[in-house]
Amino acid sequence: MAQPVPNPTPNPGGMSREVRFTLIGIMLGLFLAALDQTIVSTALPKIIADLNGTDLYAWVVTSYLLTSTISAPIFGRLTELFSRKSILLIAILIFLGGSALSGLSQNMPELILFRGLQGIGGGALFSLALTTIAVLFPPRDRGRIGGLFGAIFGISSAIGPWLGGLLTDHLSWHWVFYINMPVGLVALFFITRYMPRLRPEGERPPFDYAGAILLVSWAVPLILAFSWGGSTYAWTSPRILFLFAVSAVGLALWIWSQLREPHPLLDLSIFRIRTFSLASIATFFYGPAFLGAVAFLPLYLQVVTYPTAKAGGFWGLRA
Repeated sequence: MAQPVPNPTPNPGGMSREVRFTLIGIMLGLFLAALDQTIVSTALPKIIADLNGTDLYAWVVTSYLLTSTISAPIFGRLTELFSRKSILLIAILIFLGGSALSGLSQNMPELILFRGLQGIGGGALFSLALTTIAVLFPPRDRGRIGGLFGAIFGISSAIGPWLGGLLTDHLSWHWVFYINMPVGLVALFFITRYMPRLRPEGERPPFDYAGAILLVSWAVPLILAFSWGGSTYAWTSPRILFLFAVSAVGLALWIWSQLREPHPLLDLSIFRIRTFSLASIATFFYGPAFLGAVAFLPLYLQVVTYPTAKAGGFWGLRA
């Protein structure tokens, strides 16, 4: 594992110039991933009106969620095998590529596909930004820096709906994706210019390919089941029950493989830590409520209550 970067010439805030500018680049990358969860939702009603995709409304969110869920642990594991800087740059480039292609989409299948590509980069940015704290900073500073990252989520949640509505009403919905480009380029500059390579030390363990494949085998059918259940198909329909069954089998095999693998994709022993387990359970219940509100509240506000995306985003923010 890479060791924390020394601060030979600290500034008054306690960070070297190199670490300070690296932190700015990482925070900008995290801001992009966090902002994308709220800024796009305000534009979705206009998007489905232009692309004639009401029946595929939820898939614009689901495709992003699906790929980001899978990419987060995979990219996190790759940082133990390759340069953390290189993996982070690749993640930002994937996210920006997905953003540009999403803005150029001419129909709903294209948008869903490119949002999935964007989700790969977004999930990677989340995991890499948070884990890089442990490499750049000693334990006594990680709580303080983690608080800064938490503030990024608060800021993105505050301005995302309003900004998405503003761009949709005064430019076009395409700009909720294009807005990522200038911010992403600034993040690329800071990371390319100032971030150390942070190569793994010692012998590199093999990548857990079986764990990655089995992760996909249970995560994809589980998300599909919850996306289709109760809307496209009844909860008790054979297709939904089959997806749940496949997910359960895949999950059991994945857990078995992670317990036997000497270098697993995810070390399940961390669930023995009570704080981590309780936080994971809380996040499990918080996530659906948050994502459901983010996805469907703008649709209700713009279709039922407010005529413009900007007004819907503003009142959605207040709600």
